[in-house]
Amino acid sequence: MTDKSIKELALSVGTPVEKLLEQVRDAALPQRKADDIITSEQQNALVNHLKKIHGQDDGHAGKITLKRKTTSTAKVASTSGKAKTINVEVRKKHTFTKPDPEQIKAEALAKAQAEQQARANVQAMVEPKAET
Repeated sequence: MTDKSIKELALSVGTPVEKLLEQVRDAALPQRKADDIITSEQQNALVNHLKKIHGQDDGHAGKITLKRKTTSTAKVASTSGKAKTINVEVRKKHTFTKPDPEQIKAEALAKAQAEQQARANVQAMVEPKAET
């Protein structure tokens, strides 16, 4: 991408200039008029912002898909009494997604608080017995 005006970029992308200006403002870029120049770095920032808004922000990051195919044969008796061999193919697909680091942090904090509360409850139960 090269440096262009907002008007030229809107023409090459095929969107109205007003809509592109609104998207540029949403992306917190400094351009405010149709004749303002937008650099290639700013264009990349705009594309990344739009991808993030539309949910396409690195769709495959942290995601692994395992595919497994097994084939075997099964012997089945036919109506005439002869054994018939059938090929059986089983396909399995399992997708693992990497959890969000913030979610892991929140779960660890909740677990630590629960353990601390449990220790306090046990301590409160033990102390009255020691006094008698």
